[in-house]
Amino acid sequence: MIQRIQTLFLVVAFGLIISLFFIDIAHFNNGIVYNLSGFSSSIPRDYNTINQLIWLQGGAIFSIILLVVIIFLFKNRKLQMKLSLFGIVILLLLNGLIYYILTISESSLNALVDFKSPILFPIVASVLVFLAYWNIRKDDNLIKSLDRLR
Repeated sequence: MIQRIQTLFLVVAFGLIISLFFIDIAHFNNGIVYNLSGFSSSIPRDYNTINQLIWLQGGAIFSIILLVVIIFLFKNRKLQMKLSLFGIVILLLLNGLIYYILTISESSLNALVDFKSPILFPIVASVLVFLAYWNIRKDDNLIKSLDRLR
């Protein structure tokens, strides 16, 4: 059911991952300050950050699509639970990918990286997806117990 608390958790996780595109993830400083967000980078093109930005965008878009699918699978709780666990893994991999891209960019620019708070958004989103999974499982157990009473 779409009005359940797990839907709220999934929508907030969806919003956090969407916000990765609009908020700066990190700043690099080597005398010149460079910014990196999901849609854009002020890092010069000769540092090969375009390929890294494509991987970041692809991972975030895949996570967003997965969260939308999980939200609208409310009639199939078993599949919703499996995809929620898969979503947790994907979000943690997205966080690892962000960290990897930032460390590679830091070494190629010979700059100090200043991590911003959005680097934690995939971790917070994975916790929210876990809370949604927990509530989906509670609903499934409730339905099973009601079926036993009939």
